[in-house]
Amino acid sequence: MKLKVQDKNLFSLLLLAAPLAGFLASIYFMFEDRRLIGILCWLLVGGICLGLFIFLLRAFIFVLKVDGEYLRGRNRNGKRYEFQCKDIQRITYHERYGGLQAALFTIKIKAADVEICVDNNMKNFSKLAAYLLEQREAGVLKKSTIAPFYLKKIAAVADGSYNQRRLYLKGKKKN
Repeated sequence: MKLKVQDKNLFSLLLLAAPLAGFLASIYFMFEDRRLIGILCWLLVGGICLGLFIFLLRAFIFVLKVDGEYLRGRNRNGKRYEFQCKDIQRITYHERYGGLQAALFTIKIKAADVEICVDNNMKNFSKLAAYLLEQREAGVLKKSTIAPFYLKKIAAVADGSYNQRRLYLKGKKKN
């Protein structure tokens, strides 16, 4: 089974519109005999662009590939890792609900020297959960790797039923 989990944060791509507007403003000020304002605007926007570039680069560098019994990939800092599925020591599951925002479900995989956090905003999140359950049922992962409480939650993620959950605001379901 081949599987690739990658970050798909499209909101960060929309942030690129702000530096473009800043560059256009700096060009306008350069031609309106306000060169100092134009240069300051250009430097400010250049700093913002550099920060956004680093932010975007970190989001798109993260990748986790599942190839048979091996898990390979890169973390957000660019460090490569590779380990076998049988080397996984612990798998935990976390849910976080915040106000009017959507719920965030996170699966944390801990091996000997690597800790990987995968959330439901990433591509193939539910397929990874199904893969981990298959490996547990096949006996590759120890039964103690996933606690019984987490096992039910991860099974719900693998089925896709976590999408049907609704946030409760003041005791009422939000549709």
